[in-house]
Amino acid sequence: ASNQDLEKLVKENKFREDLYHRLNVIKIVLPPLRSRKGDIIQLVSHFIKLFNKKFHKKVTIDEGAMNILAEYNWPGNIRELKNILQSLLLLNDTGNIRTRDLPDNIKKASPSADIRPFKGAKEELISGFEKDYLDKLLERTRGNVAKASRIAGLNRKNLIEKLKAHHIDPSVYK
Repeated sequence: ASNQDLEKLVKENKFREDLYHRLNVIKIVLPPLRSRKGDIIQLVSHFIKLFNKKFHKKVTIDEGAMNILAEYNWPGNIRELKNILQSLLLLNDTGNIRTRDLPDNIKKASPSADIRPFKGAKEELISGFEKDYLDKLLERTRGNVAKASRIAGLNRKNLIEKLKAHHIDPSVYK
């Protein structure tokens, strides 16, 4: 694979013509990721699923972080996207990749990273708080949902619904 125009380099005598013809069996032109913005969301979902399976995790990504990743130009193409997602997933201890977890260079490049609609920003903060709270609560109660619901002051059914919404399995904490 090359990001260079080998045909042009042959004409400029900067690449061996015989080698070019050996390599040029099938020519596949794939535009850079920045030209295929529609693919980014699918790739993010694919890599998160792949790394969750590989590292035995259940990490999700919130809508705000996904939007910022979709806006970024990805100068390193798919390799850069894959490496960043692997890093984000490995270092994540909350179970949810949020805007604040993204690398600074990606957040700074996004026009929507600093100022987002109030509702979305509020939902992201609440969701992050709930996830962190539920994780700590289940750690403290060693996965005992009945005890966790009493401590939290929540109806057991409501607590179970929140756990499901955040993809939290209480048995992991036992």
